Amino acid sequence: MISRKRPVLKALWALGVVTIVVYSITQFNPGDLVQLLTDKGAHFLAYFTTAVIGYLAATVRNHRIQIAAGMIALGLLLEVIQLYVPDRAFEWADWMTDIAGVALAYPVFALIRRWL
Repeated sequence: MISRKRPVLKALWALGVVTIVVYSITQFNPGDLVQLLTDKGAHFLAYFTTAVIGYLAATVRNHRIQIAAGMIALGLLLEVIQLYVPDRAFEWADWMTDIAGVALAYPVFALIRRWL
């Protein structure tokens, strides 16, 4: 059942990654649109949902490991880039929240995969 949906899942995963990049390197403030989420909540939710979609789109376990490692590396890279973006700053706590989102997405993926 998942195999038929993989192209859609891959597209959603790519959209999630692009959204994370755009948000991270621009002056866009998600608080303007979603006042209920804190900064850390937005980080967690973005990386968590994008990781779940990526894990579902992956065809083998090794690809899921690559997705997790890539997203964690992307989080660090974007924090470093924010050093050079006006009104942005590098925050270790943001990166740790990104890592938590990616890590906690795996058990959720495992449950979803079991149900499908």
